[in-house]
Amino acid sequence: MTESINHGKELSLIFVNYRSIFSLSRALRSLARDAFFRRSVEVIVVNQDDAEEKAARMLSEQWGFRLISRANLGFASGANAGALMADSGVLAFLNPDIQCYSGSLQDGVRSFQGNDRLGIAGATLLDAGGVPEEWSRGRFLNFSRLIRQNLFPKAFYQGNGGTDWVSGGALFVRRDLFRKLGGFDEDFFLYFEDMDLCKRAAREGYAIRSLESPRFLHLGGKSFSSRREQKKYYADAQRRYFEKHRPFWERKLLSVLRSVKIG
Repeated sequence: MTESINHGKELSLIFVNYRSIFSLSRALRSLARDAFFRRSVEVIVVNQDDAEEKAARMLSEQWGFRLISRANLGFASGANAGALMADSGVLAFLNPDIQCYSGSLQDGVRSFQGNDRLGIAGATLLDAGGVPEEWSRGRFLNFSRLIRQNLFPKAFYQGNGGTDWVSGGALFVRRDLFRKLGGFDEDFFLYFEDMDLCKRAAREGYAIRSLESPRFLHLGGKSFSSRREQKKYYADAQRRYFEKHRPFWERKLLSVLRSVKIG
């Protein structure tokens, strides 16, 4: 059903950079402590920030990663461009603003070995205090869960009852499955492209799993000029997800909730 995950290098690690080149430099230094990273990982960086092109090229010369420079067409588009260059049987997408906390990237690769039904696995993302992030995995979103997460966010995320999707900030996926699915849906500029990918993988009969290792600190970047801009991207992506995966009546109710700034 699946191709071998051994293609010379065991893992293709893809970063999409926008306003994050110095965070990326720190991330690479953090990862370089991992012998598996130094030995068995190819790194691909998709730079979508003209202002950081010179710094990206200098970093590429220092680390020897493959650099793709292009316009900023969103995370999904950039990630797909990087995946097209990948040679390994397993892909990993990491945010530039991560730091290795514990474990090895090899743990992500090993999760697929002997488990042909596993399609996507998510590493554990921790906040600055070392606590697992509430928003980095969970159940597929529907209208009922949307209401509950807004009214009782702590209770909802502490007891969400399982993992349907994992964050694109630290996501491992079989290359053959990623290509079969057509990669991330580029209609999602930012946000929800990870939930959408997991949804489509699950429909193909693949399992989604949250991993205890590796674990990464997620320090937070500066991709947005304002909180208002960030909320707009989130709302647009949420609406796209409901349009694609949820029934008409839920989409209409979401529109009503958005009009009163809930959701």
